[in-house]
Amino acid sequence: MARRILGVIAGIIVAGILVALLEGLGHIIYPPPAGTDLNKPDDLAQIMHIMPFGAKLSVIIAWFMGALGGAVTALYITRWPWSVWIMVAFILAGAIFSLMTIAHPLWMAICGLVLPVVAGWLAPKITPK
Repeated sequence: MARRILGVIAGIIVAGILVALLEGLGHIIYPPPAGTDLNKPDDLAQIMHIMPFGAKLSVIIAWFMGALGGAVTALYITRWPWSVWIMVAFILAGAIFSLMTIAHPLWMAICGLVLPVVAGWLAPKITPK
């Protein structure tokens, strides 16, 4: 039981690090306009309309890779199939929170809800035995 709990916690940590790093990389490649505070939802909502496609895509890639990396990590440690779906639930909760807080284009909302599930399906197929 402790292995399952620690494995899921490790997966959540890996997922959070991957999302932060990949979204950060997206901000380096596509810097927000000067004076934008990325910690304020109002500022983010204002720039969402002028962000280039690549900047929006980097967020979706971060969510997908975070879900995949976290699920693989949790599954590798726990060897428990449900750990994958616990990880996917955490990423989906983060995506839903983001979608409720900041207005996203419809395609981002769809990808943000579908791709973590795809990552959960893919994780057992690529996790070393």
